[in-house]
Amino acid sequence: MMAFVKVANKWEIKEGEPKAVEIDGKEVMLSNVGGKIFAVSDICSHKQCSLSGGFMEGFEITCPCHMARFDVRNGKVMAPPATVDIKSYPVKIEGDDILVDT
Repeated sequence: MMAFVKVANKWEIKEGEPKAVEIDGKEVMLSNVGGKIFAVSDICSHKQCSLSGGFMEGFEITCPCHMARFDVRNGKVMAPPATVDIKSYPVKIEGDDILVDT
């Protein structure tokens, strides 16, 4: 059963500027690509760096520590040195509220 939790307002997540939030002890990164909001783990699977400190290009977030890249739509590794995908979370929009299910 899904338990969506409000984590932000839509206007808080600007395109190309990822934002870290904590949900039930989990570090989650929100990103806005073309007005669509995505949620993935904020922790790089390579060396546990915060991905929200990285930079966005299209649907990819680049880790600021070692340049691994991930697709924010599904958490898939797009470039090494990471070899393990990160978790992707369901997102729901209600009005201006962003809700995420972890």
